[in-house]
Amino acid sequence: MVNLVIFAGLIIVVAVVFSALLNLLGVVIVIGSWILAGHIAGQLMGKEDTSLLGKAVLGLVGGIIGSIILGVLGFGSVAHIWVIGSIITSILGAILLLYFMSARQGWNRECCEGATPVKVRRS
Repeated sequence: MVNLVIFAGLIIVVAVVFSALLNLLGVVIVIGSWILAGHIAGQLMGKEDTSLLGKAVLGLVGGIIGSIILGVLGFGSVAHIWVIGSIITSILGAILLLYFMSARQGWNRECCEGATPVKVRRS
């Protein structure tokens, strides 16, 4: 009877440790997919000088943007395909983010090139 209790306790401990390792592996896979998505989007948009942390943040923000846009368009189920779907969604969102950021920077340069600052007088 004592051996059975010890065996049951060992099974519970192994199950808890195995579950914790799977959770940790899931976090590593998610962060890796963010980095991969940020890297691929950066390569496609010509932004190759981003750090590893920058690629992870780009992939995370791209995933949020991509999930929202795909959800609005009715393709939200793509993001539910575990790793591949999240990478595709993150890449699409990161590409849109980089496109609008570069378009905004280009607009600011075109708009304000050669302009002189104007002083505003308050009465």
